Amino acid sequence: MKKLLLISLFSMVALAGHTQLTYTVADLGPLPIVEQIDPMEEVEDYHPVFVYHEAPHPDGGRYTSLKRKVAERFPRTASGTVTKRAILPNPELISGFENNDPFGGIPTDNSFAVNREGVNISVVNSNLHMRDANGDRITNRSLQAFSGTVAIGAAKFDPRVIYDPQEDRFIMVWLAGTDSGLSTLVLAFSSTSNVEDDWNLYEIEGSPVTDQWSDYPMISITDKELFFTVNLIEDNESWQDGFRGTLIYQIDKLQAYAGQNPNVRMWSDIRFNGEFIRNLHPVKAADEHLHSDMYFLSNRNFDLQNDSIFILNINSDQYDADVALDIQVRTSDVAYGAPPTAIQPNTNNTLATNDARILDAFRLGNLINFVSNTVDPATGKAAIYHGKVKRLSTTMDVTGTIVTHPTRDLGYPAMAWTGRYEGDDEAIIVSQFSSETEFPGVHAIFTAWDDYSEWETIVEGVNFIDLLSTNSERWGDYLGCQRMMGVPGEVWATGGYGGSVNYRNRTTILTKPLETSVHTVPAVADVELFPNPTPDRVTIRIEINSKDKLQLGLYNNQGQLVEQFFNDRPKKIGELEFSFDLGPLASGVYYFIASQGGTEIISKKVVKG
Repeated sequence: MKKLLLISLFSMVALAGHTQLTYTVADLGPLPIVEQIDPMEEVEDYHPVFVYHEAPHPDGGRYTSLKRKVAERFPRTASGTVTKRAILPNPELISGFENNDPFGGIPTDNSFAVNREGVNISVVNSNLHMRDANGDRITNRSLQAFSGTVAIGAAKFDPRVIYDPQEDRFIMVWLAGTDSGLSTLVLAFSSTSNVEDDWNLYEIEGSPVTDQWSDYPMISITDKELFFTVNLIEDNESWQDGFRGTLIYQIDKLQAYAGQNPNVRMWSDIRFNGEFIRNLHPVKAADEHLHSDMYFLSNRNFDLQNDSIFILNINSDQYDADVALDIQVRTSDVAYGAPPTAIQPNTNNTLATNDARILDAFRLGNLINFVSNTVDPATGKAAIYHGKVKRLSTTMDVTGTIVTHPTRDLGYPAMAWTGRYEGDDEAIIVSQFSSETEFPGVHAIFTAWDDYSEWETIVEGVNFIDLLSTNSERWGDYLGCQRMMGVPGEVWATGGYGGSVNYRNRTTILTKPLETSVHTVPAVADVELFPNPTPDRVTIRIEINSKDKLQLGLYNNQGQLVEQFFNDRPKKIGELEFSFDLGPLASGVYYFIASQGGTEIISKKVVKG
């Protein structure tokens, strides 16, 4: 019998955002630990894989109908010629290695995390691999085996993994069971910074509403909590028609790391103007500086074209009496839309691109970057939508760019920040690709200040995908991508490509192409910084050319803000002399950064010696 874990349940209904947002809140009480899993223990692991060869759309064709409408409205044009047109240089490939086993569930659902020493975990449908920085395997296990006694007999799927840079721990989650009788959320927390030590295993009832089950998890973390979202699906209906709302779980991660029974809060029945909001994507932190609140993004993912972006926020941890969920709705300057199916060479089998839901996002200060699938209206090909929520604390303006390739269909993007300082608006975006002449592969692009490089191929496919009995092959549903904490500019990514007989999975280490900001900055007439090195006081003289807002700050060698000296408009244009005392600082290297109008104008090394 399925174990019920909804403890001390109560609920309430709250209103927010001028009565447009309604939701229910329930405290589920302490979540009992189920068991501890030793990842190094030798166990009988049969690596079960479930592949359903029937059409994945029991609704009778709504998905097919959507794709037909996309193709009719945006006819596919002939592929263009690849020409070098980018302003920025391409991301650089450092190294890479093959990862998870070639046998696995469909779609692959790649998720990935890496710690500061390069120890990494790559999870796909049906299995997980732990490897060292050189790509050598530490251990591997099927999701079924790592689930221990949780949901025995239920298929395990949709894994996610995240690294916690604050606590130096990993968290993995996945789902079990595709009906209300079996649906379970499985959570694994590393008990120490060593992935070879025990993992604390928990389970949550996946069917809090009768005849509904949980699908498509997404996760992110704050300084104290894990946020875990899932979609509820009605029994015996498709994920398109059977959607019955998104749940948000707010879980005390510190208690879970310690093997205690973590407190859990559930936010449910989340509606805007009476309608459910789909696929609430929790926004990750850009680097190791975790926030105390959590943002979520959503959109109209099934529309042929739309420009609405939903921005939700849970403002504090579950122990705060004033914790609440808020929503803002903004209109982007560029519309997105449901993508067409992707094509492959040498076959009539197409690749499923699902819809335009937001697939990855990171928050950097007052800015959120996000990516999703979209149609390119100009060519009818599948493309990437790169959006930004600017001035997060005030106006929340949304802008968008459709990122394309002249010959390739693109799908399932992920992204990571590559900057050193908070003002560095840059990232590496990775995605899958396929075309009339190229088998399914993975590539990456570098972006900074709304400019883009060319696409850099990470891995080329060697065959088309042909695993299902229909001519619609699964291709996602997401990729793994993370910034290497403590190494600005370095990104690790994992994605699936067309192997000789099945999907293969490869992890690649990339770096941004430039060591300094690529944005064109206003000219500075003169800069003086003296004495340097010094154990005492340092003086900076700079020429200010405008009255735009000026920020003066000191950062350490990891790009962390040590002290914000000034954040206001200068009183006048001309020479500014500024000095400060190094006395409170430890000996070492620091950087004095001046930004004006949101643009970095000075970066000077300061050495306390």
